[in-house]
Amino acid sequence: LLDAGSSGTRVYVFRWEAGDPAGTVEEVARKRLKPGLSSFVGMPDDAREQLAELCGFAAARVPARLHGSTPLSIKATAGLRLLPPLGRETG
Repeated sequence: LLDAGSSGTRVYVFRWEAGDPAGTVEEVARKRLKPGLSSFVGMPDDAREQLAELCGFAAARVPARLHGSTPLSIKATAGLRLLPPLGRETG
């Protein structure tokens, strides 16, 4: 799970067992990079580098055999939602 906040972007890696009747979820790792993605308006290469670093961190903690079936989500908090529409579309 990528959390694109105003002060930084974080990745959280979780583990769960399919078929676990209790639905137990365990946090495996997390990493935060500054600044937040909203700081990269007009600099898509910098935003891509930050996201690539976080995705690489997460991928290193997920068994390779599970990469194809592991969900990845990015959620934006107020820092990105408050950007003007043009800033949201262009980077």
